[in-house]
Amino acid sequence: MAETPFIFHFLRYNQYGVLRANWPLKFCLIFLCRHMFLLLALIAMQFRGGGGREMAYLTPLLDKAFIISDLPAMAGFFVIGARRPEAKDLYRWIWRNGRYLIFSSVALYLGIVTLHNGPILSNYAAIKCARMVGNAVVAFYVWRSQFIRDLFEEFPPPEEEEEG
Repeated sequence: MAETPFIFHFLRYNQYGVLRANWPLKFCLIFLCRHMFLLLALIAMQFRGGGGREMAYLTPLLDKAFIISDLPAMAGFFVIGARRPEAKDLYRWIWRNGRYLIFSSVALYLGIVTLHNGPILSNYAAIKCARMVGNAVVAFYVWRSQFIRDLFEEFPPPEEEEEG
């Protein structure tokens, strides 16, 4: 039987021979970017015609301070689609440091929540505790998963220019 150069199943690799971003990672990044997506939804509703009654219910859900915590994860989410050989060095840097960007996003979120509510756990509502646990689960998954480690180490090599 022939040796395969793939560590994981061959369907987990894209046409450039690097690992594809899996769905759990994409869901984790969507979860970490939820404030930014809510902001975009609210802006889209404003363009639709004012949003009506829905805006009165949705606007309090958006605390603009948390958008800062979304930015590092949003950078990683954006680069998922830009993993090509002709990608710029900035995209390569973001991808190489993707795990740390996710960790910083989680740390920023937890830091902002702690600044808003204080360190005493009895000050937190159940939904805030659930979101904090969700952030901790994301951080644990990114920290422990060998697939995620390998994924963030791989980026398609740059195209070599042919001398003519």
